[in-house]
Amino acid sequence: IGAIALAVAAVLGLVLAVFAGYRHRAGILAWCRAPKLSVPRGTRHVHRALWAALRWHHLTRNLGLAVADKHAADASVTKVSRPRAVVLPHSHGITARVRTVPGSGREEFEKVADHIADYWRCQRVSVSSPKPGHLIVRGLRRDPLLELISADGIPVSPRPGRDLYLGRDEHGSHRFADLANVP
Repeated sequence: IGAIALAVAAVLGLVLAVFAGYRHRAGILAWCRAPKLSVPRGTRHVHRALWAALRWHHLTRNLGLAVADKHAADASVTKVSRPRAVVLPHSHGITARVRTVPGSGREEFEKVADHIADYWRCQRVSVSSPKPGHLIVRGLRRDPLLELISADGIPVSPRPGRDLYLGRDEHGSHRFADLANVP
């Protein structure tokens, strides 16, 4: 037992010495903040997206996007139709892919976009419709157009010599111009 206790004490002493030395040089607060700097951009908003996904039904009910079914078979039970959503993190915020229900479409989502931005704690929220019955609701925590792009940050063209890099769009996606048919 004496050898095990001595080994445990040695390991604990070594760990404490490393932390004490690191705290002395850079400060324990800098050590606590350091892992946040190395988080990949795509996973930066995972906690916010998870929170938004868990609270989606509450948000839609309070904003009036959930609609009571007036044609339910049993009149004593009120069935509420809510827009279904898949909420995912994005490099600049949160993206929700929404399936609409009758009574809550693009116009209704655009009316309450400011409230969604406040609820998600985003600078702005944009609503787009890729196809009928589906919406993409994007909450941007920071404006991607205001961020500087270094030479190392420019992506490689998928078709070298044929595409010209234009920059980022309002959602933070990289945009290229196809020069195949340009004389």
